[in-house]
Amino acid sequence: MPWEHIGNCGYAQVPHEREWMECCMELGIVYLRHVCGDPPPGCEIDIMWYEHELGNYATIGLLWGDPQTDVPWEYVNRCETALAAFHEAVSWSEINPTTIQGLFETDKTDKDEEGESS
Repeated sequence: MPWEHIGNCGYAQVPHEREWMECCMELGIVYLRHVCGDPPPGCEIDIMWYEHELGNYATIGLLWGDPQTDVPWEYVNRCETALAAFHEAVSWSEINPTTIQGLFETDKTDKDEEGESS
Protein backbone atom coordinates (compact mmCIF):
# COMPACT_ATOMS: atom_id res chain seq x y z
CA MET A 1 0.00 0.00 0.00
CA PRO A 2 1.67 3.29 -1.08
CA TRP A 3 1.84 6.19 1.34
CA GLU A 4 3.17 9.71 1.58
CA HIS A 5 4.71 11.31 4.68
CA ILE A 6 2.76 14.29 6.09
CA GLY A 7 4.65 15.08 9.30
CA ASN A 8 4.97 14.67 13.06
CA CYS A 9 3.60 16.31 16.16
CA GLY A 10 4.52 16.10 19.82
CA TYR A 11 7.81 15.40 21.55
CA ALA A 12 7.31 11.93 23.02
CA GLN A 13 10.29 9.62 23.44
CA VAL A 14 10.20 6.01 22.33
CA PRO A 15 10.15 3.41 23.83
CA HIS A 16 9.07 4.67 27.26
CA GLU A 17 6.51 7.18 25.91
CA ARG A 18 5.14 5.14 23.01
CA GLU A 19 1.52 5.53 24.15
CA TRP A 20 1.97 9.29 24.47
CA MET A 21 3.53 9.41 20.98
CA GLU A 22 0.52 7.57 19.56
CA CYS A 23 -1.80 9.95 21.41
CA CYS A 24 -0.01 13.00 19.97
CA MET A 25 -0.26 11.59 16.46
CA GLU A 26 -3.94 10.72 16.90
CA LEU A 27 -4.61 14.29 18.08
CA GLY A 28 -2.82 15.51 14.95
CA ILE A 29 -4.96 13.28 12.73
CA VAL A 30 -8.18 14.55 14.34
CA TYR A 31 -6.99 18.11 13.74
CA LEU A 32 -6.12 17.37 10.10
CA ARG A 33 -9.54 15.89 9.43
CA HIS A 34 -11.18 18.93 11.01
CA VAL A 35 -9.09 21.51 9.12
CA CYS A 36 -8.47 19.73 5.80
CA GLY A 37 -11.55 17.51 5.61
CA ASP A 38 -11.66 13.82 4.93
CA PRO A 39 -8.91 12.37 2.73
CA PRO A 40 -9.65 11.84 -0.95
CA PRO A 41 -11.62 8.67 -1.83
CA GLY A 42 -9.51 5.54 -1.44
CA CYS A 43 -7.08 7.32 0.92
CA GLU A 44 -6.60 7.19 4.67
CA ILE A 45 -4.61 9.27 7.16
CA ASP A 46 -2.83 7.03 9.66
CA ILE A 47 0.18 6.64 11.92
CA MET A 48 3.16 5.10 10.17
CA TRP A 49 5.88 3.41 12.23
CA TYR A 50 9.51 3.34 11.11
CA GLU A 51 12.10 0.95 12.41
CA HIS A 52 15.43 2.60 13.05
CA GLU A 53 18.67 1.35 14.61
CA LEU A 54 18.02 3.69 17.57
CA GLY A 55 14.40 2.53 17.97
CA ASN A 56 11.01 2.91 16.35
CA TYR A 57 9.44 6.27 15.65
CA ALA A 58 6.09 7.39 14.30
CA THR A 59 4.92 9.85 11.68
CA ILE A 60 1.58 10.72 10.14
CA GLY A 61 1.08 9.64 6.56
CA LEU A 62 -1.52 9.37 3.83
CA LEU A 63 -2.11 5.83 2.53
CA TRP A 64 -4.02 4.73 -0.56
CA GLY A 65 -4.81 1.38 -2.09
CA ASP A 66 -3.98 1.68 -5.78
CA PRO A 67 -0.23 1.94 -6.49
CA GLN A 68 -1.07 3.31 -9.95
CA THR A 69 -2.90 6.32 -8.48
CA ASP A 70 -0.94 9.56 -8.23
CA VAL A 71 -0.25 11.14 -4.84
CA PRO A 72 -3.04 13.63 -4.02
CA TRP A 73 -0.48 16.42 -3.56
CA GLU A 74 -2.96 19.23 -2.95
CA TYR A 75 -4.40 17.37 0.05
CA VAL A 76 -0.95 16.30 1.31
CA ASN A 77 0.38 19.87 1.09
CA ARG A 78 -2.63 21.27 2.99
CA CYS A 79 -2.13 18.60 5.67
CA GLU A 80 1.59 19.37 5.98
CA THR A 81 0.84 23.06 6.52
CA ALA A 82 -1.98 22.39 9.01
CA LEU A 83 0.02 19.81 10.99
CA ALA A 84 3.03 22.11 11.27
CA ALA A 85 0.77 24.90 12.61
CA PHE A 86 -0.87 22.49 15.07
CA HIS A 87 2.50 21.19 16.29
CA GLU A 88 3.87 24.70 16.84
CA ALA A 89 0.72 25.92 18.62
CA VAL A 90 0.65 23.19 21.27
CA SER A 91 2.92 23.36 24.30
CA TRP A 92 3.67 19.62 24.29
CA SER A 93 5.90 19.72 27.35
CA GLU A 94 3.16 21.38 29.41
CA ILE A 95 0.59 18.70 28.57
CA ASN A 96 2.93 15.71 28.74
CA PRO A 97 1.20 13.09 30.92
CA THR A 98 4.28 12.59 33.08
CA THR A 99 4.31 16.31 33.91
CA ILE A 100 0.59 16.39 34.72
CA GLN A 101 0.71 13.15 36.72
CA GLY A 102 3.57 14.67 38.74
CA LEU A 103 1.23 17.52 39.65
CA PHE A 104 -1.28 14.99 40.99
CA GLU A 105 1.42 13.50 43.21
CA THR A 106 2.38 16.97 44.47
CA ASP A 107 -1.27 17.73 45.27
CA LYS A 108 -1.61 14.43 47.14
CA THR A 109 1.58 15.05 49.14
CA ASP A 110 0.42 18.58 50.03
CA LYS A 111 -2.96 17.27 51.22
CA ASP A 112 -1.30 14.50 53.24
CA GLU A 113 0.96 17.06 54.93
CA GLU A 114 -2.02 19.32 55.70
CA GLY A 115 -3.85 16.36 57.28
CA GLU A 116 -0.86 15.56 59.49
CA SER A 117 -0.57 19.11 60.82
CA SER A 118 -4.28 19.47 61.70
